[in-house]
Amino acid sequence: MLVPMDLAVLANRNSCLTPELALGWRIGQHVKEFFTDLDQVRIAVSGYPQLVPAMRKIAVCPAPGVVTVPQAARPWDLFFFHQPTGTSLKVVVLRSPMLLSPRGRLLEKELARDSDPRLRALYQVELDGLIASILIGPVEDFCLLQTERCRLLSRDVGKMPARCPWCWAQAPKAMLEVEGRRCCPQCSGLEPEWWLLREN
Repeated sequence: MLVPMDLAVLANRNSCLTPELALGWRIGQHVKEFFTDLDQVRIAVSGYPQLVPAMRKIAVCPAPGVVTVPQAARPWDLFFFHQPTGTSLKVVVLRSPMLLSPRGRLLEKELARDSDPRLRALYQVELDGLIASILIGPVEDFCLLQTERCRLLSRDVGKMPARCPWCWAQAPKAMLEVEGRRCCPQCSGLEPEWWLLREN
């Protein structure tokens, strides 16, 4: 199977080309088109460790290759945040399109018991087919995409409400507006170090 050169290099560095790595590369291409310029786009990955190498390949903010990997679970698998405009793109990977066909899964089980080269060749054909579909199909076939706008409203203590209207956190340090909803940084969806950088 022919793959783009930069994906082949990425796969070589990570020992193999997996569907998750291919999807990470495909999402990376989509994100480059969506934001045009990644110089001020922060990236976070949660849920699929194999997406991290592909994201490090495109990350340039706050430094080349820097990707936030939250310790706690998040309601998304990838999060992109453009600091100047407050535009965010959340990505949730759809699990079912990322699975091998029933035949491929059966071959995978058989390979766990038997290293027959013929089985391996048949399994590789199934795997190549899944990866090819990821590379050429619309990215929306493999994940859900959600765009939001977020802006920092104020850091003036005198203008802060006593509580966040959403999570009831006392004495929030700042208030943000996310798609018209006012909330504290903790329930804004942004990673903690990201909201501190927004100044309107």
